[in-house]
Amino acid sequence: MKILVTIPEGLVRDTFLPPDVQSAFAEMGEVVYNTLGRQYTQTELKAALGGVDVVVTGWGTPGITGDVLDGCDSLKLVAHTGGSVADLVDVTTYEKGITVICGNKMFAESVAEGTIAYMMSMLRHIPDYVYSIRNGGWSRGQIEWTDGLFGRTIGILGVGAIARNVMEMLKPFRCKFLVWDDNYTVDPDYLAGVNARQTTLDEVLTSCSIVSLHASMTPASFGLIGKREFMMMQQNALFINTARGAIVRQNEMIEALQERPDLRAVLDVFEVEPVELDSPLRSMQNVYLMPHMAGPTTDHRAAIGRAILADIRSFAEGGELKHEIGCAAASRMTSHKLVDNIMEKKK
Repeated sequence: MKILVTIPEGLVRDTFLPPDVQSAFAEMGEVVYNTLGRQYTQTELKAALGGVDVVVTGWGTPGITGDVLDGCDSLKLVAHTGGSVADLVDVTTYEKGITVICGNKMFAESVAEGTIAYMMSMLRHIPDYVYSIRNGGWSRGQIEWTDGLFGRTIGILGVGAIARNVMEMLKPFRCKFLVWDDNYTVDPDYLAGVNARQTTLDEVLTSCSIVSLHASMTPASFGLIGKREFMMMQQNALFINTARGAIVRQNEMIEALQERPDLRAVLDVFEVEPVELDSPLRSMQNVYLMPHMAGPTTDHRAAIGRAILADIRSFAEGGELKHEIGCAAASRMTSHKLVDNIMEKKK
């Protein structure tokens, strides 16, 4: 077996593919690493794929589609250490009989963990208390209130892998969920098992004290949430976005949060990243900002690498794959190129 690792040398490769994973690759066959100190161009990738059976990819790897695949008849498996493969493969990849696996499931559980951390941080005002104490404060009276998660009615927008992990992880908090998804009807038996009900977008917004956005970025979801939607939310509602910034009309969100200081938001993603230095979001007291790092946590990357390794071994032995992504599932994932194109048109 010949394995090509496209991830350039550095922190990303070291964290996703720690020494034990790289040693295991070496035991499986010939391993070729990207030694350029940067990502391959598509031309370089095509040349590097010659005679390769398995390609291990990461963030920024060029698409393994179209011209890149011409003449790469030995390639059997794309093993992506990232989450979404929407920009990495397309129908051409699948038509050539190439199997695709990725870290999406494990990314999802880490982002779900981050989402819950964001919920609790805002509800309990953890950053505010930390800041207050560091600057000589102490009394509870300096911050108006703290809230908890127990018994909350939580709105979930988009019922993908991250959202399902969020609902599962929150079971000990005895929450109930109202979910909305514009792509499909969620299995009622599944919903019953997590104390959830599928409903309209408006009912989610008006009935939930926490609204968590998890929809994929598609042409249909672009600008889904605007001022109207924020103004419908409950008194003191909390909005969390760990999905994509462009799903929210950011200027309208800012207007709503300024007009309704009772609303709170934790934002991990934005229309433009990094957030503009002059953006009002940077100074709003009812908003917490995070620099697009809900997940995966750095320590979780090694687990993702080992899971990908296990699937590569299983593939070589004709066994079951735990992290395979089919063509239909890949087409529903967020495309970063699509986000960039939409934002460019908006300008």
